[in-house]
Amino acid sequence: MQIGKIGKDGKTLEIVQTYEISKPIFKKVRGSSIFIEDGDTLLGIVHFSEEMKPRHYFHMIVRLEKNTFKPLSYSEPFCFQHYGVEFCLGFTMKKEEYIFWISKKDNDTVMVSINKNEIPVCNNI
Repeated sequence: MQIGKIGKDGKTLEIVQTYEISKPIFKKVRGSSIFIEDGDTLLGIVHFSEEMKPRHYFHMIVRLEKNTFKPLSYSEPFCFQHYGVEFCLGFTMKKEEYIFWISKKDNDTVMVSINKNEIPVCNNI
């Protein structure tokens, strides 16, 4: 995993930190939501896809160290509503719930609320 920042010229990407992640599943990760504060850590959603017909999208919640963005832990892969094209457009937390805004098949946008206990973020990276 690489952490970068936009260079002073406003056009180039400067890599400022690299973290090795040995878990094979992270080789497939392609995108993420914004990361939000959760105490002294950050939580965000990443996704990857499996080539099926139709393509299957899976998501994981990832916990990062707040100050360094070092990856700490992740959830098991999950889908929101079906094994198809799903993207997480937004993510927040409210008391004991994760709240996601998702897009199904690049069309229908829905809000999904899930109790935090349903998606434990406990696998160490």
